[in-house]
Amino acid sequence: MKTFILILLLTIDIIYSITIVGRVTRVKDGDTIVIDTLTELVTIRLAEIDTPESKQSYGLAATEFTKAFCLGLIVSADIKTTDRYGRAIALVSKANGKSLQEALLKAGMAWHYKQYSYNTYYSILQQVACKESKGLWSEDNPVAPWQYRKNKR
Repeated sequence: MKTFILILLLTIDIIYSITIVGRVTRVKDGDTIVIDTLTELVTIRLAEIDTPESKQSYGLAATEFTKAFCLGLIVSADIKTTDRYGRAIALVSKANGKSLQEALLKAGMAWHYKQYSYNTYYSILQQVACKESKGLWSEDNPVAPWQYRKNKR
């Protein structure tokens, strides 16, 4: 039954996803960008990952990483849904096919957001970055952004 529900959810996700293309005009933080599609500005929250908050260790580094990866470049965003703030939740990649989510995970600048993702490849990328002490994984006890946000409330 669980398998059927998962397949159904994945099918619905595929049916309702939409891809937009545009230039990244702003990087708000490590996992939020703004894309100009020539008809509108779309705020994108990266799907399936979470980067440290700006005031957390590696928060600014994650933002700088995202800027270096895509600011001013044309990207495609495969929009899956929207969040409660009206941001599009999307998988983002450059024209050469390189995924922003994968790049952030490989560099140790993000957590795989397992609460919202079953992507085993992202889990592996995080494990490798952790094993190699990359980025935030070089710290003794990095605090996940969702825990940091919860602690701030």
